[in-house]
Amino acid sequence: MLPAYREVVEQRRLSDRPEQRAALALLMAFQFLRTKAHRDRWQALEEETVKMVEGAGGRMQDVQGWEGWEPSTENTLKREHLTSIQGSFGEFAQIIGAKDFVLAEPAPGRSFYLGDNPVSLANSRDFGPYGNLGIALPGIEVYMPLAADLMLCAWCPSILAEISERHHRGKRDRRAEALGQVVAGRLSPAEMKRLLEQFESLEQPHEEFLAATAEGRPVSSSSDNIDYYNGLQTTWAYRYVISRDGDFSLAQRANRENPSLRRGRRLRAA
Repeated sequence: MLPAYREVVEQRRLSDRPEQRAALALLMAFQFLRTKAHRDRWQALEEETVKMVEGAGGRMQDVQGWEGWEPSTENTLKREHLTSIQGSFGEFAQIIGAKDFVLAEPAPGRSFYLGDNPVSLANSRDFGPYGNLGIALPGIEVYMPLAADLMLCAWCPSILAEISERHHRGKRDRRAEALGQVVAGRLSPAEMKRLLEQFESLEQPHEEFLAATAEGRPVSSSSDNIDYYNGLQTTWAYRYVISRDGDFSLAQRANRENPSLRRGRRLRAA
C-alpha cells in the first residue's frame, strides 16, 4: 500500500494499473475500519439497543440470540474490532475498488483538513429511514485526504456517468437550438458562430473536469468544495482535526452548529 500511496502523492496522478487501484482500495478500506471512531460507533449502537430494550421493560438476555449478553468492556471491544477488521477488510476493499477514483486538489491558498477518522462518506440521495451512508449504496461518495493538498475520492460510478451525460446532452441541445435559430432565420451564421464560442467558453470547465478524471489528474476545487470536504472531515472526526495552515475556523463553526457531531457520527437504533 505504501508504494502506491507515495507514487500518487509524488506524481499527483492516478495510473490505470490495477495493482495501484487495488493498493489504494486496501488503504482506504483499512483507514475506514481501523479507527477508534469505528469501534465506538458499534459500542454506541449496543448502548442504544440496550436503552431501547430496557425502556420497553425488557432485558437484553431475553432477546433471542442475546441470551448470554453482557455489557462490553474495552478489551472485548478491541478484540471484536480486530476480528471484525480481519473478516470484513477484503470485502470493503473490493467494494471501494469498484468505484471511480478521482483526485482533487484545493483552491489556491486553501488546504485539506485531516481528521483522526480520515475516511468520510457523503450521499446526496435519500433512502429514507434506512440511511444513505453505506459504502455500497448508489450515489455514495468516499473521501480520504492523501496530503494537505491532495484528496482521494472514490465515487459511485453513477456520479461521473451522470455528470458526463448531463454535460454532453446540454452541449448537444444548445448546438441544435442554435442551428434551429439559423434555419428559422432568427440568427445569422455570424451570430451563431459567436454564440457557439460563448458556449465553448462556458463548457470549458466541465470539459477540463471530465478530461482530468479520465486521465487521473487532480480536479481543481473551489472554495465551496474545500468547505464541503473539510466539513466532512470535521463531522466524521472523533477527537482531532489537523490543519496544515492552522485555520480551524470551519471546524469551530461546524462544532457550534452541530454539537451532536463533536464525537463524530454515531449509529442509532431505529
